[in-house]
Amino acid sequence: MTQYWNQEKFEGLDAIARQAETLPRLQAFARSCQLKAKGLRKQSQAALEDFIAEALILDFATRRQLVEWLLEIQHRNPTVHNLIPHPLAKQLIEPTLAQWRQDQPQDAVVHRWLGILHKDRAALRTAVALDADEMPARNYLLRDLINSLAFATHHFPDGELVCETTFVRECLAEATELLAQLKDDEEKALFTRALTQQRELIEDFLAWRDRPEDLTFEQWCECRQRQYVWGVMYSFG
Repeated sequence: MTQYWNQEKFEGLDAIARQAETLPRLQAFARSCQLKAKGLRKQSQAALEDFIAEALILDFATRRQLVEWLLEIQHRNPTVHNLIPHPLAKQLIEPTLAQWRQDQPQDAVVHRWLGILHKDRAALRTAVALDADEMPARNYLLRDLINSLAFATHHFPDGELVCETTFVRECLAEATELLAQLKDDEEKALFTRALTQQRELIEDFLAWRDRPEDLTFEQWCECRQRQYVWGVMYSFG
């Protein structure tokens, strides 16, 4: 079977378009995805502009529903490139979220979407603080913290901790606290393995840095039969 560049991403757009065209007020967005999947960029942009114009004249409750659907579909399809283009984010999604937060500042969901959209840890922390059962925000923040640890450790073979030790310890502590409150056993097991790997790696590195014994860190690990994979970034599904 013939494969083409970015086939997975284009197939993802087609699948999303098929779902969108069955839902109220999303037909123009569906057309935009279909045209983008065919490589018809200008036509896709025109359909997107139609969608934005139609959405902006809707009442706020309906517009908010559309925005939630768009953010949810992006969250569940992270490999689909540019599903929410810049004009859609700036003209529709961000103004809707801003009004939502202004009207309902105690709603954890709006802080969740702001945090995910902008990769804003402060907003994600607010969502979790407002609602202990806000699992999407908790999971996203936990994943982000663990990946920050993975980034901090990816130069360990060169004997270098990329971030400050204090920052690394803070990430470990926050991730541990978030992990303790996860409810889904399967997700908790995945996050536990990843966080444990990073914690053990960091603890060993700090021990080596205090007493290197004229060994590189890799040699130090080999002597103690430690087996690590460097530079892992976690997707958790």
